[in-house]
Amino acid sequence: GINPYKSWYTEVLEDGTMKAYWRMPFKKEAQVSFINYGLQDVDIDYKVLYEKSGWSDDTMYFHANWRQEREMETLAGTGARDWNYTTLHGKGVYVGDVLSVVNSVEAWWGEGDEKIYVDNEKFPSHFGTGTEDYYGYAWCTPLFFESPFHAQPRCEGPANFGNTTNLRFRLLDGIPFTTDFVFDMEVWHWATTVVDYAATTFWYGLPGATIDKTAGPDRDELQVEAAEPVQYNHKLAVRLSTFELEESLTKGIVGIQDMKSFEKNGFSWKDSKQLWWRDGVSDDTISLRVFNVPSGKKTLVLGTTCAVDYCIAQFLWNGREIGKPVDFFNEDAVIHRTVKIDVPETNGEDGVLSVRIIGKNEKSLGTMFGLDVVSWE
Repeated sequence: GINPYKSWYTEVLEDGTMKAYWRMPFKKEAQVSFINYGLQDVDIDYKVLYEKSGWSDDTMYFHANWRQEREMETLAGTGARDWNYTTLHGKGVYVGDVLSVVNSVEAWWGEGDEKIYVDNEKFPSHFGTGTEDYYGYAWCTPLFFESPFHAQPRCEGPANFGNTTNLRFRLLDGIPFTTDFVFDMEVWHWATTVVDYAATTFWYGLPGATIDKTAGPDRDELQVEAAEPVQYNHKLAVRLSTFELEESLTKGIVGIQDMKSFEKNGFSWKDSKQLWWRDGVSDDTISLRVFNVPSGKKTLVLGTTCAVDYCIAQFLWNGREIGKPVDFFNEDAVIHRTVKIDVPETNGEDGVLSVRIIGKNEKSLGTMFGLDVVSWE
């Protein structure tokens, strides 16, 4: 993750040298410490440079604070939670932040808006339009970029999987506060999964300014294991009342979609939700574990969705094709459709329903698929 880049306040050189240019005033004395949380010895060459200048009643101390939360559950676009970067008290100026995310899937993680409250505001005077917009880019790009005040020096991929680091520094748009400052960011993800967030915040404060001790260990409590790369090997947690995701798909994004906004057309989905599969291509397959299969049934009843951007799919039961391909294109509206398919007689054990994309209607704008319930006749 030590990638060369340059911003106004920070820089990483090709040889791994890391530099920071924050001004750090002190009135009487300053102490510099190097703490090794790793497992190997490290040699350090350093020097301290400082200049004498007058201290006045307007001089502020520099602060850098860090907090992290592991494995936060996300809601696949059906909701969000506010995650606090920092809460400050006193008088000062907020001058920037760095967000590091560990994403366990390829889907985009950053639809959440920033909410900044200054001096005990009831409603945030700074209310954003998305995490990527706050950090100076759009359309969830996985590409490296750098500029003086915005950068994405790390985005491992594929797509938005793995470690991503974004930064925003405020030289010309620092935010002054006189009593309090609160910065929240919504955690809003396209998929139902888990993510890690870690935020570093930078600010200047007059003597006496303080920060709330939000969740996260003090430096002396950090575990050595925290220096090791984080790996995710678990499956996506996608489950509805009668089935759950059995296997990872080869391409695309799977999650739970809230269908309340479409029920005004006179259609309804069980619990107003569906499994929603997007961005799959021909021959991609997802497999679903179906619960509580009764004995002796021969007709599978599927609650599905049809819309202008849905696919043509072939169904399989326990690995064998059943029925003919079904076209889920509908030009006029998002509708709920019941599909009945004959299957071999069931034996009362859980089964695996697979969905394979085989193409799309010539008028269709995409290859989505939706399923809300599996039942039997």
